[in-house]
Amino acid sequence: MPLTGRGGSQPLPRSEAVMEVLPLYLAEDGITLVLLGDLSIEVGWHASLHPSDAACEVVNEFGLAPIVAHSTSWRHRPGTLIVSYAVIVEPPATLAPMLRVRVVGRSALSRGSATRAPTVIAVDQVVEHALRHLSWLREEDDAVRTALPAGWADALAPYPPEPFRPFEGPWDE
Repeated sequence: MPLTGRGGSQPLPRSEAVMEVLPLYLAEDGITLVLLGDLSIEVGWHASLHPSDAACEVVNEFGLAPIVAHSTSWRHRPGTLIVSYAVIVEPPATLAPMLRVRVVGRSALSRGSATRAPTVIAVDQVVEHALRHLSWLREEDDAVRTALPAGWADALAPYPPEPFRPFEGPWDE
């Protein structure tokens, strides 16, 4: 039986899936995000390839060396499901000409309701969420803790370690 939309009569359209790859490295100025021009790096991928492998391949194609790859979040844009991967990379000696970098600043998380996602989620908010999650993984996951280079513990210290943030609801009281 096909999944149907509200009203139940028409099948829901197939959604396109896009992977957003957020390469991050530690520089003298702090945690640095690699962008494609002024945008995050977005690519399509085939389901036969594990998304972690795809995220690592993307950073390799841009001349970056992955250290840690972790799915950090997902969001919906009309007609598209965006799966975001934070990929910690080695600090690059040089960058491909189309890449830009900027130091990451703190950002408030986007909030929705108990049943609906936020209507707008900016890349900076995705990065904030990713760094909070990475902070949690550094404490809870031996593989991540071992793989992260020196300096990341201090860089992640300002980010509250969180596996997730609760939605609005009575448990917020």
